[in-house]
Amino acid sequence: MPALPSNSPTVTPSLQRTNGTLVEIKSLLEELTLVFQGTEDINSVKVLAESIEKARHAANAQIADLQTELQKCKTRLDEAKQNATPIEDEGAHQMRIHQ
Repeated sequence: MPALPSNSPTVTPSLQRTNGTLVEIKSLLEELTLVFQGTEDINSVKVLAESIEKARHAANAQIADLQTELQKCKTRLDEAKQNATPIEDEGAHQMRIHQ
């Protein structure tokens, strides 16, 4: 956008400032357009997003495996407790404690 001639009789100081601002905005938009025309950043972000997604899937799989192993350990612990502590009635328990 070309600047209006400042010596024009219809150009007020306010209009000159507005015109100057518009010229700056146009220049900034042109620079931003050039910056965002490149696909390097887009490709980098896509690769990073794919890596994050793969890591998330791997972490979820590992968590599922650990939950399975934890459940197995809990089952084994419950079985060991049952085998180690015979069930006794309250009277026998009291006698054993007070001996």
